[in-house]
Amino acid sequence: MKTAIYPGSFDPITSGHLNIIRRASNIFDRLIVCVMVNAGKNPMFTLEERVELIRRVTKDLPNVEVDCSTLDDNVLIKADGLPTYNFANVIDDHLMGINCVMRGIEYLSSTPKYNLLYDAFGWEPPAFGQMSMRLAADRSKLSKRHGATSVEEFRSQGFTASAIVNYLTLLGWGPGDEREIFSLNETVELFELNQMSKKAAIYDTKKLTWMNGQYLSSMPLEDIIPEVKSFFINADLVDEAWLEANAEYFAQLIDTVRVRVKTLAEIVDASTYFFQDIEAYDEKGVSKHFKPEAIELLTDCMNALAADEEFSLASTEAIYNDISAKKEIALGKVIHPTRLALTGRTVSPGMFDVMVLLGKERTLARMQKAIEYIKLVNSSDC
Repeated sequence: MKTAIYPGSFDPITSGHLNIIRRASNIFDRLIVCVMVNAGKNPMFTLEERVELIRRVTKDLPNVEVDCSTLDDNVLIKADGLPTYNFANVIDDHLMGINCVMRGIEYLSSTPKYNLLYDAFGWEPPAFGQMSMRLAADRSKLSKRHGATSVEEFRSQGFTASAIVNYLTLLGWGPGDEREIFSLNETVELFELNQMSKKAAIYDTKKLTWMNGQYLSSMPLEDIIPEVKSFFINADLVDEAWLEANAEYFAQLIDTVRVRVKTLAEIVDASTYFFQDIEAYDEKGVSKHFKPEAIELLTDCMNALAADEEFSLASTEAIYNDISAKKEIALGKVIHPTRLALTGRTVSPGMFDVMVLLGKERTLARMQKAIEYIKLVNSSDC
C-alpha cells in the first residue's frame, strides 16, 4: 500500500482493530478496500485533526484552496459494514476509469475529501468541474414541489430520452448560436467546458415540453412506436396481441397523431376516439358547429362519402372541396361539423387523415349519429 502523503503517523493495524483489507459486499462484491485507521480508534477513516495545514488545489478551479484542518471526519464504513456513498463513489469512479467529473457547485465542499481519498489509495484523481446550480422557475432551490425532477418521472409522463438529454444539456451550456435542438452526437462535437455558464440555470418544464413536441414530430417513426406502445396498453386501449396484428395501422395512426402533441401520453389521449365510440361532444363545439343547418350539411357530406368507392385522403378531400364550392361556403364551415361528429372534439389531426383511419363504415356511422344528436338537441330547445 502506498505511504500516505499526510503529515503525522498512522499506527499499524493490529489484531482486534478493523482489518486493513475489507471485502465490501453487495455493490462492491470482490472489491478489496484499503482502510487506514488509528490503532485504538473507532473503525472509520479520520481526516486527522493532527494534520498540519495542507493546501489542495483542484484542477478545475485553480483559485480554490482548502485548509484540511477545517475538514470534519469522513466516515467510510457504516455500522452494518457497507461503505458510505462518498467512499463508494471514489472507488466506483476509479474502477470505471472516470477522468472528468462535473458536479453542481453546491458539492464543491466535498471535493477536497474526495481528493484526499484518491491520494490515500495512490490513485490519480479525475478533473473535477463545478457547474452552476439548477433553480426552479421562481429562482428558488429546485425541489419536488416544483414537479417531476427525476428521469424516471419524466419518462413515465411521456418525455422521450432524446428530448430529456437535449434539454438537460442546455441547462448551463449553449452551443454558441441560436440552435436549441441537436442530437447527442452533435453535442459531443460542439461541447466545450469554457462555454459553461456561471449563472444559475432555470429549470423550466414548459421548455422541456415544447422540446419534446419538436422531437415527436421529427423523430423516425420506428423510434417512437416502441416507446409509445406501453402507454396505449396501460390505458387499456389495446393489448400486445392487437398491436402485433395491427402493426401497420398502429404506425399510421401514430404518424398522424404525433404532429399535434407534446408527449407520448398526449398521443394516447389524442387517439382514444379511434378505439372507443363517441359518448359525448365538446360543449362549445356543439353550440358553434351543431346548429340546425348542420343537419343538411352533414347529410350531404355523408351521402357523397357513401358513394366514394376509393375513400382515400385525395378522394375525401376532393369531395369536401366540391361541397364547399357548390354551397359557396368556406371549407372550414364544412370540416368543423364533420370533425366534431367523428372525434367529439374541436381539435384533431387532419380531418381526412382521421376519416381514412376510422374507415368508411365508422365514418358514416358517426356522421349519422351526429345528425340524430343535432335533431334531438334542437327539438328539445323548441
